[in-house]
Amino acid sequence: MALPEESVRFRRQRSEMAINLAMQSKWDEAVSANQSILRVFPTDVDAYNRLGKAHTELGRYEEAREAYSKALELEPNNAGYYDERGYVYNAMGENDLALVDFNKCIELEPNYAHYYLGRGSVYRSMGENDLAIADFEKCLELAQNLADIQMAQQALEQIGA
Repeated sequence: MALPEESVRFRRQRSEMAINLAMQSKWDEAVSANQSILRVFPTDVDAYNRLGKAHTELGRYEEAREAYSKALELEPNNAGYYDERGYVYNAMGENDLALVDFNKCIELEPNYAHYYLGRGSVYRSMGENDLAIADFEKCLELAQNLADIQMAQQALEQIGA
């Protein structure tokens, strides 16, 4: 069943607003914009993802975790949502849960460097330096963007590898 044109327009306008607010780092307003979308479209996975990002930026990790978990209920094979939730769990000190999420990312997309960077960061925070080094080196092997390369190199230097 097609959505009425007004609903489609509302969703598009609110989505654009939420994205623009996030680009301006107006995170509280971005939360409100995404929540308004979800009141009308409770299965809008992109709105849950943006909501999770906004809450993360505000340091509201429990709310971010809930948003990413809802996104994963809707798209259980989206490695990006596991990645985001893994970083949230890591920020919350929930290392075991963060590892579960990063392992799922790697299971879904084993050749994506950034997921090894995330898991390596968790291992480093747990004092598992050998495992962290292996993941940072795997990230360097697979990385195709300068940001991941620089972060992995910096992490290796901090460990002393």
